[in-house]
Amino acid sequence: MLTRLEVKGFKNLRDISIEFGPFTCIAGPNGAGKSNVFDAIQFLAELADRPLMEAAESVRGTRSERSADPRDLFWQLDPPDERSMAFAAEMIVPREVEDDFGQRSEATTTFLRYELEIGYEPPTGLERVGRLILLREELIHITQSDAAQHLRFPHAAGKFRRQIVTGRRSGVAYISTSTAGDDPVITVHQDGGSRGQPRRASATRAAATVVRTTSIKDDPTILAARREMQSWRRLSLEPSALRTEDRYTDRRVMSA
Repeated sequence: MLTRLEVKGFKNLRDISIEFGPFTCIAGPNGAGKSNVFDAIQFLAELADRPLMEAAESVRGTRSERSADPRDLFWQLDPPDERSMAFAAEMIVPREVEDDFGQRSEATTTFLRYELEIGYEPPTGLERVGRLILLREELIHITQSDAAQHLRFPHAAGKFRRQIVTGRRSGVAYISTSTAGDDPVITVHQDGGSRGQPRRASATRAAATVVRTTSIKDDPTILAARREMQSWRRLSLEPSALRTEDRYTDRRVMSA
């Protein structure tokens, strides 16, 4: 369950944050960015399932069509060489998760905050289009004691929060980003906290996010975050079907 979304530098979303509950209605005038909020959620879902460039191509560009140029996804008033977009998503994930091979495991904690920053690298040589580069990726847990400050919608602590927000972990993040020279380095920490050696990789050379590349049960909490984001789907009502006249013989009452 997505409970909070923060977006900076994505299309016309300069800097926004939205709290979500079990049911959230987003309303506003044309051009305010309502559709772009859903595009941002879709982009995160695609990034959990595809490489960076493929995910970008699946999202509407500034001309309301699928874009082949990743620059269409950035806030256009920033200088081209300084463009970046950042996302943060707080989510409740299921405790039990299944990997790509059908093996089940349990996430260490179930309330997570995922942060992602993406930049743009101009084309070189004969390339016509530049590419997206990973600048920062982090996944941390939100403790049960802090959960009340993050879950802003009305709910019962005993019947909901303490039942859904479970697990414990020491202060180490699941995914963190540090800097080696000018190159950001992403580190994957073991689900066991201090036990086990962390895995490190250059961020700017990555073709996909760490979450997207996690497919086995060795990192169950990261995998749980991936499965949650993969489940975010955008469903739209078809306007032409809604405007279609009812037939005289159609039923007047809808049943369950």
